[in-house]
Formats: sequence, C-alpha cells, structure tokens
Amino acid sequence: MLISKEIKSTISEVCLKHFQQEVASPNLELYKGEKFGHFSSSIAYELSKKVGKNPHNLADILIEEIIRNSNLSFEKIENVNGFINFYLSNNYLFNFLDKEIDQNTLGKGNLFEHKKVLVEYTDPNPFKLFHIGHFMTNALGESSSRLIKNQGADVVNICYQGDVGIHIAKTILGLLHFINEGKYSLEEFLNLNNESTIKELGDAYVWGSKAYSEKEEEKVKIQDLNNLIFKISQKLALENNIELVNEYLDSKTFDYDTIEKIYDKGRKESLDYFENIYYKLGTKFQDYSFESTTGEIGSKIVKESPLFEASEGAVIWNGKNYENHNIQVLINRFGIPTYGAKEIGLNLLKKQKYNPDLSLIFTAREQEFYFKDLIEIFRQLGLSQQTIHLPHGELRLKSGKMSSRTGEVITLDEVINQIKEHIVINFSSKKDQKFLEGISEKIAISALKYLILKNSIGSNIIYEPEKIVDLNGNTGTYLQYTYARCRSVLKKAGAFDFELNKDQELNPQEKELMIKSSMFNEVSFQAAKELSPSTLATYLYDIAKSFNSFYNDNKILDENVEVKDLRLFLTLVTSEILEKGLYLLGMEPLEEL
Repeated sequence: MLISKEIKSTISEVCLKHFQQEVASPNLELYKGEKFGHFSSSIAYELSKKVGKNPHNLADILIEEIIRNSNLSFEKIENVNGFINFYLSNNYLFNFLDKEIDQNTLGKGNLFEHKKVLVEYTDPNPFKLFHIGHFMTNALGESSSRLIKNQGADVVNICYQGDVGIHIAKTILGLLHFINEGKYSLEEFLNLNNESTIKELGDAYVWGSKAYSEKEEEKVKIQDLNNLIFKISQKLALENNIELVNEYLDSKTFDYDTIEKIYDKGRKESLDYFENIYYKLGTKFQDYSFESTTGEIGSKIVKESPLFEASEGAVIWNGKNYENHNIQVLINRFGIPTYGAKEIGLNLLKKQKYNPDLSLIFTAREQEFYFKDLIEIFRQLGLSQQTIHLPHGELRLKSGKMSSRTGEVITLDEVINQIKEHIVINFSSKKDQKFLEGISEKIAISALKYLILKNSIGSNIIYEPEKIVDLNGNTGTYLQYTYARCRSVLKKAGAFDFELNKDQELNPQEKELMIKSSMFNEVSFQAAKELSPSTLATYLYDIAKSFNSFYNDNKILDENVEVKDLRLFLTLVTSEILEKGLYLLGMEPLEEL
C-alpha cells in the first residue's frame, strides 16, 4: 500500500468537490525531516493559479476538508506559508508497518501489474574476458529488473551476445599465432580446461588487437578470417530455423575445419565461463540471443525494406533525412551485417517472441550514439514497442580510466581480488581467516555493486578500493553490517511474540526510525518508476544510519517490556527493509559479518 496514494486521492477529491478543479496527480513530497512533515504538498500554490485565491488561505480550507474526508489518521496537518505538511499518528504508522510485515507486502507494489517487460543487460561477448564494464551493466540491469518485478511486472531477463564479429577474428588469429609458435598444438588447445581456455582467449585477443592496429597484412588476414567466421556461424542460425540471406566467400588463407573447431571450442567455453560469473552475481537469464542469429534476421529486413539504400557497396539508413539523426551503415562493403542490422533483427525477435509493453536495454555510454538512431529505425519499421536505452558511465580511478597491465579494460576478477585484499586487511582483527575467506567474495561483489548503484545511471564513478568496504561510510558493506547487527539483536532476543502498546510515547530516534520505515513502499515504487536504483540505495543508507544511531543510544533489550517490544519491533522492521532492499539492489544480505 502507498500512503501517498491515499493522501493524493483525498486531495484530488477535495479539489474537485470544493473548488471544481481536476487535479489528477497533486504534488506530494516524501519525508525530508520532521519539520517538513511526513509528507508535504504545494497543492495550495498550484490551485491558487486556477482559482485566483491566496495560497495561505487555500491551504487552510484544504486542510479542513482533507481532515473531514480522509480515512487516514493524522497527528496533525499544518499550514506553513501555504505549504501543507502532513503528520501521521504513531498509532497509524504502527498499524501500517505491522500489517505490511504480517502480509509480506512491505516494499511491494503494483506499478507494472499486467505488464510484460524485457530487460536486456550484461551482454558479454564470447572470446573476450568479462570486464568491469559488463559488471556495471549487470548491476544496473539486475537491480532494475528486480525493482520492476517487485512492482508486479512479468519480467524477462535477456542476455544478448556477440558470437560473431571482428573481436572473434582477432582472438582466433592470436590463437593460431600461439599454435604456430609452438605454445601448444591445435589438439592441446582443444583439450584445455575452461580456466586455461579463458586465459588463452584473453591473451590471444590482446595479441590479435595489437596486430590488427599495427600491421596491415595482419589486418587483412583478420578481415578474411572474420568473413569465414560469419560463414561458420550460419549453422547456428539454421539450428534456430532462421532463413539465411547472407552469402560469405570461402577463405583462401584459412582452413574451414580448423577455424570451426577453434570457434566451437571458444564459444562454448566462453558461455560456460559467463554462466559461472552470472551465478556468483545472482543473475538468472530467461532468454539468450546471439548475433549469429539476429544478423541474418536483420539483414533480411535491411535488404528488403525501402527504408534503406545502397551506398558505395554498403547498405545504409540515411538519418540525415531526419532531424537530429545520422547515417548508419547496416551492411558493410564486405556484405557483413553491422551492429545496427543485428539490433534490428534482435528487436524483431523480441517483438515476435514476447510483444512486450516495455523493453529496456542497458549498455555502456559508447553505444548511446547508435541507439538514438536505432530506436528511430525501429519506429519507422513498425517494430517499436516502448524501447528505452539506459547507458551507463565508466568506473574510474582518481588518476583516470581503469586499465590492466596489458592496456586493455580491467577484468572483473582483477577488481574483485583487489577488494578482497582490502577486506582481509580491514576485517582480519575482527574475524578468523577461514570465516573471511568464506564470505570475502560475497562482500566484495556487493560492495562493488553498491558503489555503482548508489550513483545515478550515466555518471562516471570513482573507484577507491581502500574505501569501498568502509564500515563507517556510504558503502554496501555498511548496509550488510547493519543488517547483520539487526539479525544479531533479534537472535539474542530469541523467539518473541510481542504485544505493542501503539499509544506509547516515542523518543526522537524511535520516531524517526518508524517514519523512515513507513517510506519503504514509497521509495521502492519511485525507484521502479524512475528506473533509478540509486533512489533505493540512498534510502537504505539513510535508514541504516538512523538504525545505528538508535542502536547506539538505546538499550533495545530493555527491562521495561513495553519499551523492549517497541524497540524489537523497530529492529525487525529495519531488518525486513534491509533484507528486501538489498535483494532489490541485487546484493546478498549476510546474517553475520
């Protein structure tokens, strides 16, 4: 239940009945501190423009009518220079929180009820390592998916992966170089385990990328190899009953069977490697799409639609014919579908399989340029459901962009291992080594997720490994620590069945904690509506600070039964909010830290 919805409904009814004015969604601010009320509204100012009366006088009339018509129990409603501040009674807040916990509806809503929503995120490419950019996309997509599902949506999580493309040709050329240099034979490579294979793919990609940029003859080889890989990958489209519309020439340099064996090995091992990472991150995809399939679907559309035109051996969409758009090459001069053509194919596939009400796509900011044009192309083709592209920024060091020793983007494993080192340093005096080893990865992953999620989508983020697990700062570890503290108190109390005196006086810290707790439904609703995990992250940090202040200054297991029951209730509510909130952020609550 949303308390704000009840208040807004009453305000709208009063405006219509008393002033004959329709106000569908009156302004209502959430709690910002006791002096501003639990909720506050500037409706009197909005109404004054329509009826020509003084806002202060209007506020008095509105307050009188709201009290008369509302089903809510207010301690008071006050007029502060025309702004209306609503204060709910302690008894009402007790009953509200008690009911939400009892019915297991705390934090839940129905904003997206009866809606089919696709969330595409993470999207790592086979033959490359899982880097920190993939993690950022995963963290934002996973949390947004959970927030939307929590509001009643039928959510389908989709991972879209580039199993064709120049990156694979670079990697395979690198592998061939290692084979020719005697690092291993083809058969030895094909028999490597997953961990060894992934390492070799990473090294080969670095070698191939350098060769592509520095040696023209190697660049030509990679382009030829890329063409052959597209040809090999067509078997995957056929397996999915996709019509083949592209024709690729045989290579005069590379042996088809050899490249096919390397391609099949690398693709399979990459996908297995990614699945292990998804498991650690708490991600489950309901569907996977691949460029080997969408490239054929998109190419067919591009070749058959009059919307596109031939240009210098390529096929393009001339965005210059439309305001604020650019030319997009969809099939290049080698006859290979580009990023855009594949996205067109993916969009059609999504529509045919799911026909969603909303389709979300999370990528790095570099792709923002493409999606501005692609969404317009989707619209012109009549494929467009409501598609929203959500690009994220970069994770940076204070000194600049994060890079590994090779100059490539740093991998997730490198970052997690670095954070784990700081966990051991920070916690070694508090916990034994074996315990730390068991939970350090979970803490590290959650700490990194929170660093990303507490910032608005699209912003660049400064990564400071020495601060990311600070138990006294705005960190994911602080939230996990507060949750563990709540659970520890509840365990110490043992089994309890309290009878709350809902009319007892509350001290300022108890009152603040209860008011902030009653905002959880509002915040989770707002975070889902605005696709803003940072809104929820900010709230959880705020309530964690309030609980720790309450904990430090009040004896929870007090001798006075009424006081003890009240404080245990507030501890239980905080525990529930942190557990559900951490889940919605894609983080793991820990019973002990």
